Amino acid sequence: MARKNVFSRALEAAQDADSVTPDDERDTPDAERRTAPNVRYFEDSFEEQLRRTAQDIDPERISMGPVADRIDLESGLDALVDTIRESGQQVPALIRKGEDGGYIAVYGRRRILACRRLGRPVRAIVTELTQDEALIAQGLENAARLDTSYIEKALFVSRIETAGFGPNVIQRALGIDKAALSRFRSAAREIPVELIETIGAAHGAGRRQWEALRKLISADGAPSPARLQEMIDPALESSDRLSDLIAKLSSTAPAQASAPAAKVRKISRGVTLRRRGRAVTVNVSQDADQAFLDYLESELPALHEHWETRHNEE
Repeated sequence: MARKNVFSRALEAAQDADSVTPDDERDTPDAERRTAPNVRYFEDSFEEQLRRTAQDIDPERISMGPVADRIDLESGLDALVDTIRESGQQVPALIRKGEDGGYIAVYGRRRILACRRLGRPVRAIVTELTQDEALIAQGLENAARLDTSYIEKALFVSRIETAGFGPNVIQRALGIDKAALSRFRSAAREIPVELIETIGAAHGAGRRQWEALRKLISADGAPSPARLQEMIDPALESSDRLSDLIAKLSSTAPAQASAPAAKVRKISRGVTLRRRGRAVTVNVSQDADQAFLDYLESELPALHEHWETRHNEE
């Protein structure tokens, strides 16, 4: 039987919480121990219900869902398989019904994969959630268990947007504000996904390290994507690969003392464009319509596609 009311109430309470989880929660040990009120709401409301209402479901009937929240679901899966084999599945997964009669994972994908390997049913809650509610539950569960890294959250944001979800849903799903959302977007947009996948999840590495990498690979004279791949040492652990790559890039980065002056162009009343090297900044004064920035951001993909089409035709 699919359950809805308890999960909907918990999600509504979590969405209404005032506080947000810091986007750089792993930068310091103290920050690691903090949990936002919305996440605590989620944990308290769900945990007991999960244990009381779980069912045995054939894992082959469960698809992984439209939005991945990890770089590599298989990473470390052997240990989870051994744990479930020896001690059983302690925490149920959450799934919802699909249109084809099967099920879609909301969270607990690694538990589902582990049970598939073992050829045993997965303990899961079957619940009725909208796509938005399912996404928020997925994000809150990840935050509660602190098992996704900063860059995995950034990719999660990118995949959510690609799937067509709006910024309000994304902010509720990750428990973040607009500023953090913007930083996650920048990381996912400006650091090639192939480079991220080669480095790995880098658990323990926070925003500052990934921001340092983003700046280094965006600078004039930065190595090509192929060269960046070659610079990564696969023998190192994921977080060490990131630190090692930053150190290598920092030691070879050209001096910035003679950087060209920024060019400033007035677009209209209250709107100016500043360009320095490969960076472009649009500034909107308090007197101008702030909604223009939202409009510009939403139209940039189509504008770039139009430019590419014209460029290729020439």
